Amino acid sequence: MKLRQCAAVPVLVCLLQSTAVAQSVSLSLEEALARAREQAPAVLIARARIEEARGRLAGARVRFRENPTIDVGTGPRSTEVGTLTDLDIGFIQSFETGGQRAARIAGAEAGIARETATAAEARRAALRSVALAYLRTQYAQDRIELLRDAESVAAEVVTVADRRYNAGDIAVLDVNIAKIARARARAARFAAEGSGRWSRENFSACSASLQEPTWSLPAAWVCGVGRT
Repeated sequence: MKLRQCAAVPVLVCLLQSTAVAQSVSLSLEEALARAREQAPAVLIARARIEEARGRLAGARVRFRENPTIDVGTGPRSTEVGTLTDLDIGFIQSFETGGQRAARIAGAEAGIARETATAAEARRAALRSVALAYLRTQYAQDRIELLRDAESVAAEVVTVADRRYNAGDIAVLDVNIAKIARARARAARFAAEGSGRWSRENFSACSASLQEPTWSLPAAWVCGVGRT
């Protein structure tokens, strides 16, 4: 009978893990995505390349690729009637043939389409990275708070088991089972906090150039994402 009573100790700890109240970060997912959409480095670079491609299109639409060249030469020339002044003027202008200008314009327009598609892909990848990092960070926060509560309950169970053992109500085996449950809860919390620090660094890498968000996380650990 005593063994059955103590066997319920680890069960209580496991049940607590499914009843913790989740706490969210102060920065909403919509805000994080909006910042990534407007400030992510890859997105900004892709937009700049679109403008660069548009500049090439403007250059391709110019009627003449080269400016006209005017050569002027002057100098004295001696003749039988006396010294005369010679003046030579030359005008050079290159003309394109065979649809070269149209080909340049078509190539520049294709470049704009390519850079626009690249920018859309960069935006999609940035949104995905930030969304995953954000949701994993929120998950890690909830998980660590859950494991802390579980560890606290396990510690209280050990205290109760010690009292009942001293009173002769349960065997020492029951006390040891309670201590094992507490050690497991503590190890799980340490593992979650370690993976949380790794995930926080991953989120920081994804949003390095974004405005630093304020996280509603405990000061005892660096907020992050638990690896699964």
